[in-house]
Amino acid sequence: CQLLIQYRMQEFSHQVGAIREGLLSSVPDLVLSLMTWRELEMAVCGKPEIDIEVLKGMTTVNLPATSPLGDWFWAVLHSFTNEDRAAFLAFACGRSRLPARGSTTVLTVNMDATRGDVHCPTSHTCMLTIELPAYSSEEVLRERLIYAIHNCREIDNDCVSSGQLSEELAAPTAPGEE
Repeated sequence: CQLLIQYRMQEFSHQVGAIREGLLSSVPDLVLSLMTWRELEMAVCGKPEIDIEVLKGMTTVNLPATSPLGDWFWAVLHSFTNEDRAAFLAFACGRSRLPARGSTTVLTVNMDATRGDVHCPTSHTCMLTIELPAYSSEEVLRERLIYAIHNCREIDNDCVSSGQLSEELAAPTAPGEE
């Protein structure tokens, strides 16, 4: 019984040692020993709260000057809960938090004028880029973005190969209409 307990207690020693070695290559041992787990989490992962103004400063928006899409985009993100903001970042960048330390660019937003209201936004997580179709209203943008961030979990895929929502999602019927 004691041998089993000893084995289980040291079962991952090699893996934990490798993690520690990697961490110590970035953070000196003395500094690491002074940090709480919360301070270490913040240093490695960033804050769990996503400040839209900070995200704005890390985002390059490449939209036509005459398009209201940029204003709608930021209004929608401002209206999101922190959970939705984290889902948005995961959809667009592959991470659910902003970097712990300042970064020049986290995200680039482009418009795809060839797609419209029936299409979801497309993300390219490796390139930190999101492409927004030329939506006709802020409400359509909100609906499609919410759908995409919570339902499109495939990297570099916007749910279906054509990028178009099914007819049921694109034009929902009112209750009782069939």
